[in-house]
Amino acid sequence: MAPPRRLVTLQAELRSCTACPEGVGPVVHGPPIKSPVFLLGQAPGVHEGDKGRPFAWTAGKTLFQWLERATGADEETIRGRVYFSAVARCFPGKAKGGGGDRRPSSDEIERCRRFIEGEIGILRPKLVLHIGTRASEEVLGHDGKLVDVIGTVQRASYHGVKVDVIALPHPSGASTWHRTEPGKTLLARALELVASHEAMREALG
Repeated sequence: MAPPRRLVTLQAELRSCTACPEGVGPVVHGPPIKSPVFLLGQAPGVHEGDKGRPFAWTAGKTLFQWLERATGADEETIRGRVYFSAVARCFPGKAKGGGGDRRPSSDEIERCRRFIEGEIGILRPKLVLHIGTRASEEVLGHDGKLVDVIGTVQRASYHGVKVDVIALPHPSGASTWHRTEPGKTLLARALELVASHEAMREALG
């Protein structure tokens, strides 16, 4: 199936964006595929720009292991059937004083929001999978604890489109949340919800 022309045009505009002076290019995004499932991450890491696709390093290996465990679909199948987006599309740089990557600022997220709005308007997905707390703030307006949202299906209006929302923790190797309780149990519950959702079954055929 040919990708939606409007989405191809939007992604070309996205790739030419230089609005965030602290962001480190290139812009990273997934392929312009039509999908009922919209996966929203936080921002690319230091390696994703070189690899040319989101979740292309260690956090991605963990994420795709989770999704394969849930659905039986391997990484390349997921990449070809699920639309990948993020609240910021350039690597934000390292956090001051070490300790991992810098979280995208509110201004950076605001500058990228129009691209997400465009993607949602074109794709009109049925399910949003959001990864980590920054994405949870963006989709649900939730800035509280992960235990309040992971393992549930929320209903939301996201950029004017009614969607189901399933939260996943960030698969960063620096995080222990998904490897200890109650995170392990809540992650397993969330993956069961992903596997059984009609939009994911539709996406994977």
